[in-house]
Amino acid sequence: MISLTSVRTNPIGTLTDFWLYAILAATGLATGILTGVTGASGMSVLISMLLLAKIPIREVIGLTFVITLVNAMIASGFYWRHGRVDVRSGGFVALPAMASVLVGNLFSQTIKSNALTMVMVISLFAIGIKFLLATEEKIESDANSGSSSSPDAFPLVFLGVISGLVMGVMGGGGAMFIGIALIVLLKFETKTAIGTSILIMGLAAIPGVVSHWRGGTLQWNYALVILSCSIPATACGSWLANRISARNVKRLLGCYLVVIAPILLYRIVL
Repeated sequence: MISLTSVRTNPIGTLTDFWLYAILAATGLATGILTGVTGASGMSVLISMLLLAKIPIREVIGLTFVITLVNAMIASGFYWRHGRVDVRSGGFVALPAMASVLVGNLFSQTIKSNALTMVMVISLFAIGIKFLLATEEKIESDANSGSSSSPDAFPLVFLGVISGLVMGVMGGGGAMFIGIALIVLLKFETKTAIGTSILIMGLAAIPGVVSHWRGGTLQWNYALVILSCSIPATACGSWLANRISARNVKRLLGCYLVVIAPILLYRIVL
């Protein structure tokens, strides 16, 4: 039973359980909407808020895997119905990613928590800068110049291996790079890249969930609170995705990341 009055000393010190779970619920709403509209970029909000709440980095990674898996199951259905999922390409990326996630997870256990957190924060800041600097012309060009045919298998498999390694270290947050790679390197149409990346990140999250569950670094009570809000929010965001431009959403997200990343970095070095 969740206490609404007791004070927690772990993980977030003086915050009561009530406020902790309120933060988790709000984080679930924001993560779900952004996942539905922009794909894995929604994980950046989840990661930053969990780190801001001083939840241990290993537990943050475990939570991102669970949220990624469930949100992806919801969102991919909407994108599938609108023909925005390239199943062939998704399969070539997802299968090697599922294997390399386990390798990345083993590697992450050799890295000190503060170093891992710093890598995560720097990555969030870099993604925020990228979203802010993307011009309207560049975004429109990416959207209109997408390839109508699937790329060869080799670059897809290579992307899967690299993406899995990054996800193994960074959790579901590592999936943020999949959509960018599909658009920038493999010339996917923007919304097809988002839909395909959602499918990939959901499949790649499965071994991560199992690994963290077996390792005891999954906080299921936190996950259930986040999911109770992120599931309907993901459905709403996915429904909206084919009706609005993701440009303004990405720029707002960029502003958020550029502001929150230095705050997180400051708290790390204190």
